[in-house]
Amino acid sequence: MNSLRELVSLVAANLILLCVEGRTAVFHVSTNGNDALSGSSWPLAKRTVASAVAAANGGDSIWVAAGRYPERITTKPDVALYGGFAGVETTVTQRNWQTNLSILDGTRGSVVLNITNAGPATRIDGMVIIGGLGPACQGRSVASRADTARVGARGHFAGAGASGTRSSRA
Repeated sequence: MNSLRELVSLVAANLILLCVEGRTAVFHVSTNGNDALSGSSWPLAKRTVASAVAAANGGDSIWVAAGRYPERITTKPDVALYGGFAGVETTVTQRNWQTNLSILDGTRGSVVLNITNAGPATRIDGMVIIGGLGPACQGRSVASRADTARVGARGHFAGAGASGTRSSRA
């Protein structure tokens, strides 16, 4: 009888732990994807970064396969955007952002990437950002304020028409 109670207690504790920890999702984006799909794997990839951002919540990651994405997006707090994937990887460390260029192209329309309310988990990593019309320099400017310090920009962050607004600091 005691072992049954211990087993039930253990299962209940694990369920509570899962609920408290929460689960983060990875959304996959590919130029040959479909926004009607879940984005939960490369075969089920979404076609646009904007669709993945819309589906994402804080703590989630968006993996963008090599290709050109003619769109303008606004990030969500604590969502990580990673480029540089070939479309077969199972971990972020397997990508090669120097070879697999993931390009956000604003087609000279306006700000390409608007970073709003960045939190500690917000990341822009391995993305090429082109074709933006920022506040200066004929579309080649980054309009970011000092409080976007928690946004990680690495790799091919070209900075054309990117914008950052406010960060939540820990």
